[in-house]
Amino acid sequence: LEGDLARGAFRTALHRLRKLLEDAHAVEFDGASVRLDPTHVWVDALAFEQLADSAESHLLRGEGPRGRFEGAEAAALYAGHFLADQPESAWVLAPQQRLRSRFARLTSMLGEHLEHGGEAAQARALYMQAIEIDPLHEETARRLMVLLRDGGETSAALEVYRALRQRLS
Repeated sequence: LEGDLARGAFRTALHRLRKLLEDAHAVEFDGASVRLDPTHVWVDALAFEQLADSAESHLLRGEGPRGRFEGAEAAALYAGHFLADQPESAWVLAPQQRLRSRFARLTSMLGEHLEHGGEAAQARALYMQAIEIDPLHEETARRLMVLLRDGGETSAALEVYRALRQRLS
């Protein structure tokens, strides 16, 4: 009886979700798993990954302007860690870590490209945005400290160091 009630509640929730999204094909259920169909709905995490892939590909091929544009678009989409405001669940950890690593790699690659292109102000803004999102990411803080030091802003670099040290402790 409990299984039948759970199955009925699930089907009702699935129906309501499809109705809310105004597309019967937006949510797929194959009997074992539920997923959003990206051909019917826009998913920020998928869009971020696609833009990050494209940006990295363009940067590696030496197509800087296109890579910088797509990298900035991807970075703007990453507003925080995947489902960070939800209670921790085992199923969230893998995609959360994958997206977090992806954001860190994109930040590193795009920031390095901006630095080498003489666009220190843009690199600085990117690193600061990344630190706001992931305040414990040491590599990003290190890159920002070096950029500030090389730009003659030693006291600002030391402040980034002190803030990181405090957060890590």
